[in-house]
Amino acid sequence: METKDAIYLIETKKGTDVESADVQEKAQAALEYCKYATDFTIHNGGKPWKYVLIPHNAVMVNMSFETLVRSYEYQVDNFFVHAGEISKKSFIS
Repeated sequence: METKDAIYLIETKKGTDVESADVQEKAQAALEYCKYATDFTIHNGGKPWKYVLIPHNAVMVNMSFETLVRSYEYQVDNFFVHAGEISKKSFIS
């Protein structure tokens, strides 16, 4: 999905499978793809790529795209990837 500020690679997976090794390995590959795509698009005047891995049961009629992205942008341990850069994530209580 493309927005004004970014291009999103969005994937939904069965909620119980999100933490599986297979899904996490594929998520790492998607994250790497987004990094390379961002490097290319930024260098050529384009937008950053972001990877969002959403459990299927989180997708509901009352959820906005922005809320899903904010909640499920792919995170690695205590870090998240934003515009191709890894930063320490902050938790909102």
